[in-house]
Amino acid sequence: GKLGVEQLNIQTMSGGEETRLKIAQALSAQVHGILADEPTSHLDREGIDFLIGQLKYFTGALLVISHDRYFLDEIVDKIWELKDGKITEYWGNYSDYLRQKEEERKSQAAQYEQFIAERARLERAAEEKRKQARKIEQKAKGASKKKSTEGGGRLAHQKSIGSKEKKMHNAAKSLEHRIAALG
Repeated sequence: GKLGVEQLNIQTMSGGEETRLKIAQALSAQVHGILADEPTSHLDREGIDFLIGQLKYFTGALLVISHDRYFLDEIVDKIWELKDGKITEYWGNYSDYLRQKEEERKSQAAQYEQFIAERARLERAAEEKRKQARKIEQKAKGASKKKSTEGGGRLAHQKSIGSKEKKMHNAAKSLEHRIAALG
């Protein structure tokens, strides 16, 4: 047939001829699944197209490992990507897989940009709080040792300079913890 199997002497087969024989055997048998590792590597275009035509009508499970993008685009409807010890499932052919990967990359890039912007915003806010605390501290050094709220009067209900400074330092520290939590 198209795979050129009937003319072969089993004793003198090349790697490509052996591949063709195994493909023909798998396609002619009533098997529930085929595991094909680089099934197009020794086939010419006619053999590849014939194989594609046969596999499109194969009703069992088909697990293919291949670098042949044309073949993958024609045959597969699901791709399993093994990366960093994790399997991710992508629906569609190889071209669909590439589009989905590009969308993921763009999404990750956008998330990273948001992360960088949020981190910068928090760092600016923390620096502003530290600056406010330093101003309050300098004001306190210039004032007398006596608390500004002692003695009553209309300002008696206000917080002391020390507590304002502490509040600013705590706010800065809180922002620094949020920055650390971001990573």
